[in-house]
Amino acid sequence: MHKKELVLLSQTTALERLLYRLPEQHPQRQFLQVELYRSAAGERGEAGLVRKLVEFSPEENYRFLQNVCLSLGEWKIQMDGLLLTERGVIIIESKNISGRLHFDNQTGEFARTDVEGVRTVMEIPRFN
Repeated sequence: MHKKELVLLSQTTALERLLYRLPEQHPQRQFLQVELYRSAAGERGEAGLVRKLVEFSPEENYRFLQNVCLSLGEWKIQMDGLLLTERGVIIIESKNISGRLHFDNQTGEFARTDVEGVRTVMEIPRFN
């Protein structure tokens, strides 16, 4: 007798399959479509990060860990990437932000204008 291996779907694939089966008029359909959009954007961002890391080649030994989840009691965090080197650790977060983006280094302003023309101002992302 052969054992079946349990394979979990990615969040994006699970949402796609659920939406395919859900009636068009279902009250949660719009919410699930937004969640699908966010999940797919996150996967694209993380895939882009991995593609960029191929260009990275430090002279020292390193290890790159993806999608690291840590918890201490009720406190939980998730990191897109954790780069471990002989001299230190670098936490890497990737954001896939759509729309028209504006960076102003003098004021520290970072703004996004989405397809509907809504402007959102955020703290400028930077390396710390």
